[in-house]
Amino acid sequence: MKNNYEINKIYRDDFGRVSGIFAVDKPEGKRSHDVVYDYRRKLETREVGHAGTLDPFASGLLIILVGKATKLFEKFLMLDKEYIADVAFGFKTDTLDPEGEISEALDNVEDINISDGELKEVLNSFKPEYEQYVPIFSSVKVQGNKLRELARNHDRYTFIDKEQEKYIQFWQGNEVKKEIPLPSKLVKIYEVELLELNKKSLKDYDKPFNEKLISQLNNRNIDSFFVAKIRVRCSKGTYIRKLAEDIGAKFQLPAMLIGLRRTKIGDIIIG
Repeated sequence: MKNNYEINKIYRDDFGRVSGIFAVDKPEGKRSHDVVYDYRRKLETREVGHAGTLDPFASGLLIILVGKATKLFEKFLMLDKEYIADVAFGFKTDTLDPEGEISEALDNVEDINISDGELKEVLNSFKPEYEQYVPIFSSVKVQGNKLRELARNHDRYTFIDKEQEKYIQFWQGNEVKKEIPLPSKLVKIYEVELLELNKKSLKDYDKPFNEKLISQLNNRNIDSFFVAKIRVRCSKGTYIRKLAEDIGAKFQLPAMLIGLRRTKIGDIIIG
């Protein structure tokens, strides 16, 4: 993407007003908004935003736009992204990441065995593109309602296939209160590479921001599980947590995102 800004350089106009584009390596456990607040305080300006959030449990590249550079927000959102993702097999939460409630878990999680060859074949099946349904716990609006708000405001939800489309039903007690089509779109998976496939222990993820998930897994006596570390280069708007679930579905297993690091946006790279 062409612009007049050098990354991580502060620019001031004739009135002393600050502008710039900053590539920040957001640490795990910190909110994207907290990074924005840090830059507002550091540069003494309210005109600061980020070009694509990272969840608190995730780390990596967060683009901070300051001053006149905030006008580039839409251009950054359009860029391709690259991630390193940890996909856990055998259980999943309703949010498909460590911040949710466990919605499914197998009794024999520790007995799951996936080979490198099988997984590589599955990963390649998502290239060069595939139809990805939106995660329920997302801010996507359908018929004027955010999906995550509908999910939280009802007792439960179920999926049905109807008229060659997938629908979601929201229940209150024994009654369906709302039924809407589940949005999907074609996302591009340019590259997807298996970096590592190992059995991991809960101790490997024993961090304060994972406390809720660890407690739930402990309650289910789940101490070890298979985790695939993958590198994904994809188009804008790709949900990596939904890709994690879809990878598991190929094996008829529940799966979720248990770790995430964004390493690239457009041609901006972070280690």
